[in-house]
Amino acid sequence: MQELKAGFVYTAESGLLTSMDYSESNDLFVFTNSDGILKLYDLNSVEEKKELHCKLYGCHIARFTRSNDAVISSSFPRGHDHAIRLHCLHNNAYLRFFKGHTDTVLSLDMCKTGDEFLSSSKDGTVRLWDLRTERGLGCLRSQTGQSVPFAAFDPTGLVFSAVTDDGQITTYDLRKLAPFSVNKLRPDPAHIRNFSFSPDGKYLAVLLTDGRVVILDSIQFIPISTICGDDTPYKQIASISFSVDSMSILCLTHLLEKECNGAGATCYVFSVKTGKHEQTLVIPAQHISSVSTLPSVAFHPHRFLASFLVESTLSFFIPFH
Repeated sequence: MQELKAGFVYTAESGLLTSMDYSESNDLFVFTNSDGILKLYDLNSVEEKKELHCKLYGCHIARFTRSNDAVISSSFPRGHDHAIRLHCLHNNAYLRFFKGHTDTVLSLDMCKTGDEFLSSSKDGTVRLWDLRTERGLGCLRSQTGQSVPFAAFDPTGLVFSAVTDDGQITTYDLRKLAPFSVNKLRPDPAHIRNFSFSPDGKYLAVLLTDGRVVILDSIQFIPISTICGDDTPYKQIASISFSVDSMSILCLTHLLEKECNGAGATCYVFSVKTGKHEQTLVIPAQHISSVSTLPSVAFHPHRFLASFLVESTLSFFIPFH
Protein backbone atom coordinates (compact mmCIF):
# COMPACT_ATOMS: atom_id res chain seq x y z
CA MET A 1 0.00 0.00 0.00
CA GLN A 2 1.11 3.56 -0.61
CA GLU A 3 2.74 5.27 2.34
CA LEU A 4 0.34 7.51 4.25
CA LYS A 5 0.98 10.72 6.15
CA ALA A 6 -1.17 12.84 8.44
CA GLY A 7 -3.23 15.55 6.78
CA PHE A 8 -6.21 17.34 8.31
CA VAL A 9 -6.63 16.91 12.08
CA TYR A 10 -9.71 17.99 14.04
CA THR A 11 -9.90 18.06 17.85
CA ALA A 12 -13.19 18.55 19.67
CA GLU A 13 -13.32 21.35 22.22
CA SER A 14 -15.25 19.09 24.58
CA GLY A 15 -16.61 15.57 24.68
CA LEU A 16 -15.49 12.42 22.87
CA LEU A 17 -15.92 11.75 19.17
CA THR A 18 -18.16 8.71 18.79
CA SER A 19 -18.61 8.03 15.04
CA MET A 20 -17.62 9.17 11.57
CA ASP A 21 -18.93 8.34 8.07
CA TYR A 22 -18.25 9.23 4.43
CA SER A 23 -20.99 9.93 1.91
CA GLU A 24 -21.07 7.58 -1.08
CA SER A 25 -21.94 9.94 -3.93
CA ASN A 26 -20.42 13.29 -2.99
CA ASP A 27 -17.51 14.59 -0.99
CA LEU A 28 -19.01 14.96 2.45
CA PHE A 29 -18.26 13.44 5.81
CA VAL A 30 -20.12 13.56 9.09
CA PHE A 31 -19.01 12.93 12.66
CA THR A 32 -20.67 12.96 16.08
CA ASN A 33 -19.58 13.55 19.65
CA SER A 34 -20.76 12.69 23.13
CA ASP A 35 -22.09 16.22 23.69
CA GLY A 36 -24.89 15.53 21.21
CA ILE A 37 -23.37 17.48 18.33
CA LEU A 38 -23.33 16.32 14.70
CA LYS A 39 -21.03 18.09 12.25
CA LEU A 40 -21.11 17.98 8.45
CA TYR A 41 -17.92 18.79 6.53
CA ASP A 42 -16.90 19.21 2.90
CA LEU A 43 -14.07 16.78 2.19
CA ASN A 44 -12.42 18.83 -0.57
CA SER A 45 -12.24 22.16 1.24
CA VAL A 46 -12.23 20.59 4.73
CA GLU A 47 -14.70 23.28 5.74
CA GLU A 48 -17.60 22.89 8.13
CA LYS A 49 -20.91 23.04 6.30
CA LYS A 50 -23.27 22.54 9.20
CA GLU A 51 -23.41 21.91 12.94
CA LEU A 52 -26.54 20.26 14.30
CA HIS A 53 -27.45 19.84 17.96
CA CYS A 54 -29.15 16.62 19.03
CA LYS A 55 -29.41 17.20 22.77
CA LEU A 56 -32.70 15.39 23.38
CA TYR A 57 -31.67 11.91 22.20
CA GLY A 58 -28.00 12.40 21.45
CA CYS A 59 -26.28 11.11 18.35
CA HIS A 60 -23.90 8.28 19.15
CA ILE A 61 -23.60 6.62 15.72
CA ALA A 62 -24.47 8.31 12.40
CA ARG A 63 -24.48 6.77 8.92
CA PHE A 64 -25.30 8.50 5.64
CA THR A 65 -28.31 7.32 3.64
CA ARG A 66 -27.99 7.07 -0.15
CA SER A 67 -29.48 10.54 -0.60
CA ASN A 68 -26.72 12.10 1.54
CA ASP A 69 -29.12 14.75 2.86
CA ALA A 70 -30.06 12.52 5.79
CA VAL A 71 -28.43 10.12 8.24
CA ILE A 72 -29.63 7.28 10.41
CA SER A 73 -28.53 7.83 14.00
CA SER A 74 -28.63 6.07 17.37
CA SER A 75 -29.11 7.46 20.89
CA PHE A 76 -26.67 8.07 23.69
CA PRO A 77 -25.61 4.74 25.28
CA ARG A 78 -26.44 6.09 28.75
CA GLY A 79 -30.05 6.93 27.85
CA HIS A 80 -33.24 4.89 28.04
CA ASP A 81 -34.39 5.56 24.48
CA HIS A 82 -32.86 3.04 22.06
CA ALA A 83 -34.76 4.02 18.93
CA ILE A 84 -32.92 4.73 15.68
CA ARG A 85 -33.87 7.94 13.87
CA LEU A 86 -33.89 9.10 10.26
CA HIS A 87 -32.38 12.55 10.68
CA CYS A 88 -32.73 15.20 7.95
CA LEU A 89 -29.54 17.26 7.68
CA HIS A 90 -31.28 20.04 5.76
CA ASN A 91 -33.55 21.25 8.57
CA ASN A 92 -32.37 19.18 11.58
CA ALA A 93 -35.67 17.29 11.79
CA TYR A 94 -36.39 13.65 12.63
CA LEU A 95 -38.35 12.08 9.78
CA ARG A 96 -38.90 8.59 11.23
CA PHE A 97 -38.30 6.62 14.42
CA PHE A 98 -37.33 2.95 14.20
CA LYS A 99 -38.25 1.33 17.53
CA GLY A 100 -37.52 -2.23 18.63
CA HIS A 101 -34.18 -2.40 20.41
CA THR A 102 -34.30 -2.53 24.20
CA ASP A 103 -30.64 -1.75 24.88
CA THR A 104 -27.76 0.28 23.43
CA VAL A 105 -27.35 0.15 19.65
CA LEU A 106 -23.81 -1.02 18.88
CA SER A 107 -23.64 -0.74 15.08
CA LEU A 108 -25.49 0.64 12.06
CA ASP A 109 -24.86 -0.34 8.45
CA MET A 110 -26.61 1.21 5.45
CA CYS A 111 -27.12 -0.77 2.24
CA LYS A 112 -25.15 0.87 -0.58
CA THR A 113 -27.73 0.04 -3.25
CA GLY A 114 -31.07 0.36 -1.45
CA ASP A 115 -33.01 1.83 1.45
CA GLU A 116 -32.42 -1.05 3.85
CA PHE A 117 -30.18 -0.83 6.89
CA LEU A 118 -28.99 -3.12 9.69
CA SER A 119 -28.64 -2.47 13.40
CA SER A 120 -27.18 -4.54 16.21
CA SER A 121 -27.70 -4.03 19.92
CA LYS A 122 -26.64 -5.11 23.38
CA ASP A 123 -30.12 -6.66 23.67
CA GLY A 124 -28.73 -9.60 21.66
CA THR A 125 -30.53 -8.85 18.40
CA VAL A 126 -29.75 -7.83 14.84
CA ARG A 127 -32.60 -6.00 13.11
CA LEU A 128 -33.26 -5.24 9.44
CA TRP A 129 -35.09 -2.03 8.54
CA ASP A 130 -36.27 -0.05 5.53
CA LEU A 131 -36.08 3.76 5.53
CA ARG A 132 -39.54 3.95 3.93
CA THR A 133 -41.35 2.35 6.87
CA GLU A 134 -40.92 2.37 10.63
CA ARG A 135 -41.90 -1.29 10.87
CA GLY A 136 -38.91 -3.64 11.03
CA LEU A 137 -38.37 -6.17 8.25
CA GLY A 138 -36.77 -8.87 10.41
CA CYS A 139 -35.07 -9.69 13.69
CA LEU A 140 -32.28 -12.18 14.47
CA ARG A 141 -31.67 -13.23 18.06
CA SER A 142 -28.65 -14.79 19.71
CA GLN A 143 -29.43 -18.34 20.82
CA THR A 144 -26.67 -18.55 23.43
CA GLY A 145 -26.63 -14.96 24.63
CA GLN A 146 -22.82 -15.12 24.81
CA SER A 147 -21.95 -13.16 21.67
CA VAL A 148 -22.34 -9.46 21.01
CA PRO A 149 -24.33 -9.36 17.74
CA PHE A 150 -23.01 -7.64 14.63
CA ALA A 151 -24.20 -7.38 11.01
CA ALA A 152 -23.08 -5.81 7.72
CA PHE A 153 -24.05 -5.72 4.05
CA ASP A 154 -21.71 -6.91 1.33
CA PRO A 155 -20.75 -4.28 -1.31
CA THR A 156 -23.44 -5.46 -3.77
CA GLY A 157 -26.22 -4.90 -1.24
CA LEU A 158 -27.80 -8.21 -2.28
CA VAL A 159 -26.73 -10.15 0.81
CA PHE A 160 -25.80 -9.41 4.40
CA SER A 161 -23.99 -11.37 7.07
CA ALA A 162 -24.64 -11.46 10.80
CA VAL A 163 -22.98 -12.78 13.95
CA THR A 164 -25.48 -13.83 16.62
CA ASP A 165 -23.64 -16.78 18.19
CA ASP A 166 -20.03 -17.56 19.06
CA GLY A 167 -17.83 -18.25 16.07
CA GLN A 168 -20.75 -18.34 13.63
CA ILE A 169 -21.39 -16.04 10.68
CA THR A 170 -24.66 -16.50 8.81
CA THR A 171 -25.22 -14.96 5.36
CA TYR A 172 -28.71 -13.99 4.21
CA ASP A 173 -30.32 -13.23 0.85
CA LEU A 174 -31.80 -9.75 1.28
CA ARG A 175 -34.52 -10.32 -1.32
CA LYS A 176 -35.81 -13.49 0.33
CA LEU A 177 -34.74 -12.66 3.90
CA ALA A 178 -33.54 -16.24 4.15
CA PRO A 179 -30.16 -17.69 5.24
CA PHE A 180 -28.17 -19.56 2.60
CA SER A 181 -24.77 -19.95 4.26
CA VAL A 182 -23.72 -20.73 7.85
CA ASN A 183 -20.02 -20.78 8.64
CA LYS A 184 -18.05 -21.23 11.85
CA LEU A 185 -14.48 -20.43 12.82
CA ARG A 186 -13.33 -23.78 14.22
CA PRO A 187 -11.61 -24.58 16.44
CA ASP A 188 -11.53 -21.14 18.02
CA PRO A 189 -12.28 -20.22 21.63
CA ALA A 190 -12.31 -16.48 20.86
CA HIS A 191 -15.54 -14.61 20.22
CA ILE A 192 -16.17 -12.62 17.05
CA ARG A 193 -16.18 -8.90 17.82
CA ASN A 194 -17.05 -7.65 14.33
CA PHE A 195 -16.17 -8.15 10.67
CA SER A 196 -15.80 -6.17 7.46
CA PHE A 197 -16.26 -6.92 3.77
CA SER A 198 -13.55 -5.74 1.39
CA PRO A 199 -14.67 -3.11 -1.17
CA ASP A 200 -14.36 -5.63 -4.01
CA GLY A 201 -16.41 -8.18 -2.05
CA LYS A 202 -13.77 -10.91 -2.28
CA TYR A 203 -12.62 -10.95 1.34
CA LEU A 204 -14.05 -10.90 4.84
CA ALA A 205 -11.92 -9.63 7.72
CA VAL A 206 -13.02 -11.01 11.10
CA LEU A 207 -11.85 -9.29 14.29
CA LEU A 208 -11.77 -11.61 17.31
CA THR A 209 -11.95 -10.64 20.96
CA ASP A 210 -8.35 -11.77 21.56
CA GLY A 211 -7.13 -9.14 19.08
CA ARG A 212 -6.51 -11.43 16.12
CA VAL A 213 -7.76 -10.65 12.62
CA VAL A 214 -8.60 -13.53 10.27
CA ILE A 215 -8.90 -12.78 6.54
CA LEU A 216 -11.30 -15.15 4.77
CA ASP A 217 -12.48 -15.78 1.24
CA SER A 218 -15.98 -14.29 1.45
CA ILE A 219 -17.55 -16.99 -0.73
CA GLN A 220 -15.83 -20.21 0.33
CA PHE A 221 -14.98 -19.02 3.88
CA ILE A 222 -11.42 -20.33 3.46
CA PRO A 223 -8.71 -18.57 5.56
CA ILE A 224 -6.39 -16.41 3.46
CA SER A 225 -4.17 -14.99 6.20
CA THR A 226 -4.13 -14.36 9.95
CA ILE A 227 -2.90 -11.28 11.74
CA CYS A 228 -2.22 -11.84 15.43
CA GLY A 229 -2.61 -9.18 18.08
CA ASP A 230 0.54 -10.63 19.65
CA ASP A 231 2.48 -9.50 16.57
CA THR A 232 1.97 -5.89 17.57
CA PRO A 233 4.17 -4.51 20.34
CA TYR A 234 1.27 -2.68 21.97
CA LYS A 235 -2.26 -3.60 22.94
CA GLN A 236 -4.82 -5.65 21.06
CA ILE A 237 -6.44 -4.51 17.84
CA ALA A 238 -9.61 -2.48 18.43
CA SER A 239 -10.79 -1.56 14.90
CA ILE A 240 -10.13 -2.70 11.32
CA SER A 241 -10.76 -1.42 7.80
CA PHE A 242 -9.81 -2.52 4.30
CA SER A 243 -8.01 -0.09 2.02
CA VAL A 244 -10.00 1.14 -0.98
CA ASP A 245 -8.14 -1.28 -3.31
CA SER A 246 -8.87 -4.27 -1.00
CA MET A 247 -5.16 -5.13 -0.90
CA SER A 248 -4.37 -4.02 2.66
CA ILE A 249 -6.01 -4.18 6.07
CA LEU A 250 -5.58 -1.35 8.60
CA CYS A 251 -5.55 -2.43 12.26
CA LEU A 252 -5.91 0.28 14.89
CA THR A 253 -4.89 -0.57 18.46
CA HIS A 254 -6.25 0.66 21.77
CA LEU A 255 -4.98 4.01 23.01
CA LEU A 256 -2.07 3.56 25.40
CA GLU A 257 -1.98 5.41 28.72
CA LYS A 258 1.50 6.71 28.04
CA GLU A 259 0.28 8.05 24.70
CA CYS A 260 -2.49 10.17 26.19
CA ASN A 261 -0.06 13.04 26.69
CA GLY A 262 0.77 13.51 23.04
CA ALA A 263 1.77 10.67 20.77
CA GLY A 264 -1.58 9.00 20.08
CA ALA A 265 -2.68 5.54 19.02
CA THR A 266 -0.96 3.16 16.61
CA CYS A 267 -2.24 1.71 13.34
CA TYR A 268 -0.54 -1.27 11.69
CA VAL A 269 -1.05 -1.94 7.99
CA PHE A 270 -0.87 -5.54 6.76
CA SER A 271 -1.11 -7.26 3.39
CA VAL A 272 -4.47 -8.99 2.96
CA LYS A 273 -3.05 -11.94 1.01
CA THR A 274 0.09 -12.61 3.06
CA GLY A 275 -0.57 -11.04 6.45
CA LYS A 276 2.83 -9.33 6.16
CA HIS A 277 3.33 -6.02 7.98
CA GLU A 278 3.60 -3.11 5.50
CA GLN A 279 3.79 0.08 7.55
CA THR A 280 3.04 1.65 10.94
CA LEU A 281 1.15 4.89 11.47
CA VAL A 282 1.13 6.99 14.66
CA ILE A 283 -2.31 8.53 15.04
CA PRO A 284 -2.58 11.85 16.89
CA ALA A 285 -4.97 12.02 19.83
CA GLN A 286 -5.94 14.30 22.67
CA HIS A 287 -7.43 12.83 25.83
CA ILE A 288 -9.72 15.44 27.43
CA SER A 289 -12.18 13.23 29.28
CA SER A 290 -12.21 10.90 32.28
CA VAL A 291 -13.83 8.21 30.10
CA SER A 292 -12.65 6.59 26.89
CA THR A 293 -14.14 5.18 23.70
CA LEU A 294 -12.82 2.48 21.39
CA PRO A 295 -10.84 4.03 18.53
CA SER A 296 -12.02 3.41 14.98
CA VAL A 297 -10.55 3.47 11.47
CA ALA A 298 -12.35 3.89 8.15
CA PHE A 299 -11.14 4.09 4.56
CA HIS A 300 -12.93 6.30 2.04
CA PRO A 301 -15.08 4.16 -0.33
CA HIS A 302 -13.59 5.70 -3.48
CA ARG A 303 -10.43 7.60 -2.51
CA PHE A 304 -7.06 6.61 -1.11
CA LEU A 305 -7.84 8.34 2.15
CA ALA A 306 -8.00 6.93 5.68
CA SER A 307 -9.65 8.47 8.73
CA PHE A 308 -8.93 7.70 12.37
CA LEU A 309 -11.17 8.55 15.30
CA VAL A 310 -9.34 8.40 18.62
CA GLU A 311 -10.79 9.95 21.78
CA SER A 312 -11.44 13.62 20.93
CA THR A 313 -9.44 13.68 17.70
CA LEU A 314 -10.38 12.93 14.09
CA SER A 315 -7.44 12.73 11.69
CA PHE A 316 -7.11 12.01 7.98
CA PHE A 317 -4.12 10.33 6.38
CA ILE A 318 -3.31 10.85 2.71
CA PRO A 319 -0.71 9.30 0.32
CA PHE A 320 2.85 10.47 0.90
CA HIS A 321 4.52 11.82 -2.27
